[in-house]
Amino acid sequence: MKYIIFDLDETIFNHTNGEKNGLKDIHIKYFEVYGISYENFHHNFSEFNKLSWENFENGIQNIEATLSNRFKLLCEFYEIEIDLLNLLKDYTASYIRNCIPYIGAKALLNELLNMGFVLGVCSNGLERIQFDKMKYHNIEKCFSFFQFGSEFPSCKPNQYFFTHMLNDLKVEPQEILLIGDSLTNDIIPAEKSGMKTLHINEEYLIGGELQCTLILNKLEEMIVLS
Repeated sequence: MKYIIFDLDETIFNHTNGEKNGLKDIHIKYFEVYGISYENFHHNFSEFNKLSWENFENGIQNIEATLSNRFKLLCEFYEIEIDLLNLLKDYTASYIRNCIPYIGAKALLNELLNMGFVLGVCSNGLERIQFDKMKYHNIEKCFSFFQFGSEFPSCKPNQYFFTHMLNDLKVEPQEILLIGDSLTNDIIPAEKSGMKTLHINEEYLIGGELQCTLILNKLEEMIVLS
């Protein structure tokens, strides 16, 4: 096993925290004046966000349209006109600030580098935002391989995404360990490609802290069994 490839959101970064605080900031700036409660605003955003990401994964729209369309649908729902470009700019800036790495994430990455592994990233997300997030929180230098899913079918969970990864790295599937939080988008398709996987679930992530010792112990088990 030579490469360890990480999903980013909810694996390395607390995406939920970033989204929550980003939404609070734009609610105060753009929506509160219309008498829209945060609870109502958040509920409706969640519905449009889910729909937009489903459209992305089904090839109906690319990542740029996905990120803007959820707010466009929200404004149409409330029948208000807002400068979407400025709204997206403000949301993205707040999201990046608040999308902090989980406790232990940096220590885990550094330990894996010290062990001689090559680390990479695979993520469905806008490349610019994902890089800005890694740079803001000072972890981008830990990685030497990057693959971003920005449009169908070159996005997770499509098998093409994982085949493309193997072709780019020029390695056999068993030489890769993919670490991610989503069974559907990360673990199942990676295993179908023949890669080793580690699912970041409630055993390995507790209270916003990655359980580094457990992860490293699991990794040692995989090395022994390989």
